[in-house]
Amino acid sequence: MAIPAEIAQQPPAPAPTSEAEPPSGPAAALILAGGIAVFCMGLVTTLGEASTGIADALQWNDRVGPLSGKTLITVIVFALAWALLTALWRRANPPLRSITTASAVVGAGSSSGRDRPLPEMQPNEPSPRAQGQTCTLTLGRSYALREIAGPTAR
Repeated sequence: MAIPAEIAQQPPAPAPTSEAEPPSGPAAALILAGGIAVFCMGLVTTLGEASTGIADALQWNDRVGPLSGKTLITVIVFALAWALLTALWRRANPPLRSITTASAVVGAGSSSGRDRPLPEMQPNEPSPRAQGQTCTLTLGRSYALREIAGPTAR
């Protein structure tokens, strides 16, 4: 039997907890769905810039242009991926570090397939679709997009 001095030196037993740690599956689903959405946005953007037919098909709103289709497709893919992965991992505990790494790799893969920059990203080369269009800012002012003929002298 333990004497009172020995009992005082022993650390107290941890109190039993009735709540278990929640599973990390829903958080992992959200992280991976975000990576899939980034990949989708990169893919749809690349396809839209590579083909005027695809860009025209992505133009769901004339005031917004192809960005409306790109954004809505990406949001739909994100929502579907999130719902599917959450249903699969609802009670699971996948390793968050591995899921985050996979999400970053998938997201970075959206631009790794390009062998050269898109036409809009090259300096002094105007986009053929941008000629003669106007851009309306949120302040209500319209600005005509000008064709850049070559390097500008400063």
